[in-house]
Formats: sequence, structure tokens, C-alpha cells
Amino acid sequence: MMNERSKLILSRLDRQRIKKCIAKEVLEGTINEYEIKRLNYELENAEIMEPRNIPRNVVTMNSEVKVSFVNYPEQVKLKIVYPEEASIKEGKISVFSPIANCILGGRAGDYISWIVASG
Repeated sequence: MMNERSKLILSRLDRQRIKKCIAKEVLEGTINEYEIKRLNYELENAEIMEPRNIPRNVVTMNSEVKVSFVNYPEQVKLKIVYPEEASIKEGKISVFSPIANCILGGRAGDYISWIVASG
């Protein structure tokens, strides 16, 4: 069963670490203003919980998820990681990537609308 995206849930620890990553990227000039605003909005509007209280079906940092796309028969396995660990060959996507931003904090069975660069 597919559900509309639930309210974003993050662990207190994940939010803290993501904020540190944002600050680092800002200092290094490797993140643009749009990404900063988008991520900060998500972080400020998320429901924050202690890590031990996060439901098992919620996508957190280092979660491995299987993603299905409309009109594409195969599922893609992705793991949400911090930027320095990202490797598309290994299926590890940065928390700063648009797709990670869409699925982080969601729940198994949620579906999202997301338009890729190619349309």
C-alpha cells in the first residue's frame, strides 16, 4: 500500500550532524543558497525524536532503501550517507542530493513526486 508522504521524522542526532555538514559546506562554498534554504526548512519542520524512539519503518541516515520509479520496472537500492561517503557506484547518495532530501525521514510505503533533471 502506498501512502502520501508522512510528516518528516528525524532523530535528534541526525539533525545535529546534518546541520554540522551544512555549516561545513557553507564554509567550503560547496553548497548553494537554494540547497541551504531547502535543507534548513526540512530540518526546522521535522518531528525530532531521540534515536531509540524512531519507528523502524522511518528512513534515517545510513538507511538502505529500495526505490521504485513510475514507468521503470526495476527497484533501485540506495543508502543515504554524509557527503564524504557518497559513491553512486556503491548506491550511496549524499544527504544533500535531491532524492535523499525527498526520502529522508519518510516511511516505508510513502510515495513522493520528484522530477529528475531529464524531466
